[in-house]
Amino acid sequence: MTKCRICKRILTNPVSVEIGIGPVCRGGIDDKQGEFDFMRNAEYEIVEYVHGEYIFIRDVGKECRSVTNDAEWVVEQLIKDYGIPAGVRIFYDDSDGRTDELLHDGSKFTGFKAGHEGVKL
Repeated sequence: MTKCRICKRILTNPVSVEIGIGPVCRGGIDDKQGEFDFMRNAEYEIVEYVHGEYIFIRDVGKECRSVTNDAEWVVEQLIKDYGIPAGVRIFYDDSDGRTDELLHDGSKFTGFKAGHEGVKL
């Protein structure tokens, strides 16, 4: 059983198995090189930012990594660009339309939490 190198989902498509990365994580094909663009970072928009409480973002990328698959980079960028300290919650709508939370310690991504418990978005 082969799993995607990025998201660890089980791969079933023979091409994905050979490459080692599933179609969602591959993003789009680079037309100039005819190769998959594995490294393009997630694209997201800020839906709402309640200073000191939470920031809510939405995954908008189509030919790049999703917020879920690029969580470390997304959290790093939000902390860098908005100075988000530990305690400020980061919620996101993923590409499947589900709202989850990116956990962090004020300096780096530390995990995921399902849902948006305690906050009405």
